[in-house]
Amino acid sequence: MKEKSKVIFFHMNQLGDLLFSLPLLAAAREQWKDFHITSIVRPALVPLLEAGHLVDRVIPRPATLAGKLSLLRNLRNESFICSVSFSESPETSILAYAAGIPVRIGFASAPLSFLYTKKARRSGVPSLLNNRRLATAAELVNVPLDYVGLVRTPNRDKIAADDWLARENIHSQQLIVIAPGASVRRRDKCWHGEKWTAVLNDLIARGFAPVLCGAPRELETLSLLASAANPGVRIFSGDSLLSLAALFGRARLFAGIDSGAMHLAAAMARPVVALFGPTDPEQVGPQPLNQHTIIKKNDIATIEPQEVLKAIYEKGNLV
Repeated sequence: MKEKSKVIFFHMNQLGDLLFSLPLLAAAREQWKDFHITSIVRPALVPLLEAGHLVDRVIPRPATLAGKLSLLRNLRNESFICSVSFSESPETSILAYAAGIPVRIGFASAPLSFLYTKKARRSGVPSLLNNRRLATAAELVNVPLDYVGLVRTPNRDKIAADDWLARENIHSQQLIVIAPGASVRRRDKCWHGEKWTAVLNDLIARGFAPVLCGAPRELETLSLLASAANPGVRIFSGDSLLSLAALFGRARLFAGIDSGAMHLAAAMARPVVALFGPTDPEQVGPQPLNQHTIIKKNDIATIEPQEVLKAIYEKGNLV
């Protein structure tokens, strides 16, 4: 049997950026039916791709020099015919070139873009629009407009989410998931804790069940936030992004700041109320943007709890 032609995608490190890449992967899966598709991604994001149907293999991006050299040797041995780089990092450009991949597609703004054989224009930050330009450079058509429906959660994670809700005595119609944190690199995107406390207390008073979620490094902050609010706030500390996605799929509504969790909730087709500071929701807002509620002020600290509560109750049809 003739071996399938192989293509490889180099992804970025953040959850939101990975979700932005899914429409292009979906188009590749549909158009390149006879190709073997590989993705290289940060280890924490591997399960999200492995659970889906868009790629045949997922390789965790190594962190050590020895691991990177081993990866390069393996890529050279596999004879990929094409690479697509969402990342602009010099390391990614060098890896695709040194692996001897003949067709190398990436952004013209990458520092080592001269190593690419096909280039796409990138404007602003990573976004769906920029990734569609990559798709054009790769001659991919019929790219989905957004990432909704492209994240799959295994039954075990759905069952685990249902079991957790049952133990906490939470009905899905009461469940409001709140993700107050962001990447440690972007604290300017975060909202004041005391304002989240006011939102949590109002939700509890009206009979809803607010559940805080975040990355493992945020658990201490989430605990402090929960302890500052009235009794009734829970914290969900699932063991993976898939467990978080399963919980989002059960929620009445998601509220939070611009983050990967926000995009994951939108990908699970949940109504989103998103708080934006300096970042531009037109570029990086939850998709499709017109189906969600955006509260944006350049100084996110000036957003008031009543604005957020009004948006939550209206968006979730909770009034």
